[in-house]
Amino acid sequence: MNFSFYIAAVLIICCIALVSLLTSKEEWDKNISNEDLVTAVEIPSTEDEIVEAEKEIQEMFKSFNQTNPHRDSWCPKAVCNNSPLCQPCNKRFLFIVATGRSGSTTLLRMLNYLPNVRLSGENSNELFIASKLQTNLQKGRKKKIFANDERYNGTPWMHNAIPSQALACPMQQIMSTINPPPHEILMELNQPGNPSYADYEASLIIGAKMIRIQDGNWNAKTAVAYFQENFPCSRFLVNYRSDTDGQVESELNLGWQNITKDDLKRSDQFLRKFAKLMSPDIAQLLDMNEWTKDVSILNNVVKWLGYKGCSFKALLHENHDGYGRDNMDSDLGPQCRYPYD
Repeated sequence: MNFSFYIAAVLIICCIALVSLLTSKEEWDKNISNEDLVTAVEIPSTEDEIVEAEKEIQEMFKSFNQTNPHRDSWCPKAVCNNSPLCQPCNKRFLFIVATGRSGSTTLLRMLNYLPNVRLSGENSNELFIASKLQTNLQKGRKKKIFANDERYNGTPWMHNAIPSQALACPMQQIMSTINPPPHEILMELNQPGNPSYADYEASLIIGAKMIRIQDGNWNAKTAVAYFQENFPCSRFLVNYRSDTDGQVESELNLGWQNITKDDLKRSDQFLRKFAKLMSPDIAQLLDMNEWTKDVSILNNVVKWLGYKGCSFKALLHENHDGYGRDNMDSDLGPQCRYPYD
């Protein structure tokens, strides 16, 4: 038998054994179809595919590599410069970036009904503040003494080479820290017989709703570059409200001061450029005045995210009459699942 085919056979057996350990046949049949299995695990069949698979496995075990664990699902085009300090594509993120009074809290609540999603609310533009951890290193200096992958020998700023994207993990940890699991789950993690915190988080897609990223001292291009480097395995819902007159009125009714139609237009321009620079594979542009009248628009977003068998029957109305809430049937269907986990 050709050695490559022997390796492939061993890999297939290991995959089957792992599945058997993780879930019973009954649970497997309930949650994943044969089609999903083919989508989730592509088994090499030709000799060329097997050789390529062997190269990928060898690459994964190098100290420095560009392995993307979610290349077939959440972030196929992400740039992943892995090092012993950080593997920036291991965690998946979903962000809602929007203007105020544009239905962003409704989107937040509805998306949190999706399996394995944990999104938090406002954070006072915390990620813009976090971005200063990077820009501060270079502030006021003409020479890039903190360039990626370069050692700097000049005293008193001497340091070893900093691997590319090494700061991504501290940035991501900020997001994880301000959006933690529920306390009752934290109490169970890292206990004998229970998952570790890292294993539990690996199965989730986390993120936040943010209505202030356009207020930071950066432009859309700089903001995009920051997220692509530090949150490379992310998707974005960029939400605005085309009815700016109604938006201004809504904000003034809540006592928000100094909000003008021109301010909203500038914010919308920032968000539109942000979405365009991210590309349609990574960011979807949404208009509140459209999706609030047609729930199928949000169901198409759910499909774009990669979920199967999930369908909202109606819209949740969050923050109606100011900051109130109504009830919604949260049942997305018995077959609602993310087939890549």
